[in-house]
Amino acid sequence: MSFLLYFINNVLSQPMIIIGLVVILGMALMRQPVSKILPSTIKPSSASP
Repeated sequence: MSFLLYFINNVLSQPMIIIGLVVILGMALMRQPVSKILPSTIKPSSASP
């Protein structure tokens, strides 16, 4: 239970992680190949200052 609270409080509070999860979910629902999903997820994350 403490791991779940840690995960919610510390990991999901980061906006870039939420955006990445939304991108992965959206592209997976559009049935995109993994070769397109991973670069699309990593590119926006690396643009962070």
